[in-house]
Amino acid sequence: MVQCVSELMGLLSRFFCGCHRSLRYYILYDQQPDFTTSKVCQVFENVDFLARRTLDADYEVDGVRERVLNRAEDLVYGQALTLLNYFAELGGFDSLLALLRAGNERSPEPTEEEAKNKDTKAPEPKDLITLDYIGELTTPFLNCGRLMTKEFAAQFVEDVQEILT
Repeated sequence: MVQCVSELMGLLSRFFCGCHRSLRYYILYDQQPDFTTSKVCQVFENVDFLARRTLDADYEVDGVRERVLNRAEDLVYGQALTLLNYFAELGGFDSLLALLRAGNERSPEPTEEEAKNKDTKAPEPKDLITLDYIGELTTPFLNCGRLMTKEFAAQFVEDVQEILT
């Protein structure tokens, strides 16, 4: 699993608008999401995702690139919302937090009795999760702030910060 993290998180990043190819797909073929099952995403009932589709001839790569770099407000796509909700339904955010917790657990401090008893072997110090690895695990969600409800996003960020501090 650990060896596949880069690939898996790279795929998630692409799904969540982190790649011009996925954006192009969303721009050309977007669908209306089902907001009845929305657990983590904002409800954009006033947006007609089908009407926002662009014809291939009107697709402008430089314009899309600029909107991504500036984190434009209109980078909301129905299929990205559906994928984000599905990720949450499958327990993706809970699994991610569990992985961060497991990788940030410190070795227990020896009790006074264990410290006095020289025959007791002290537990080996455990390596904590690296900052690079934390970055790989959280990067796919950089473009999701606008998609998530403020409550969910705040709670998720708070949970991650609590684990890492």
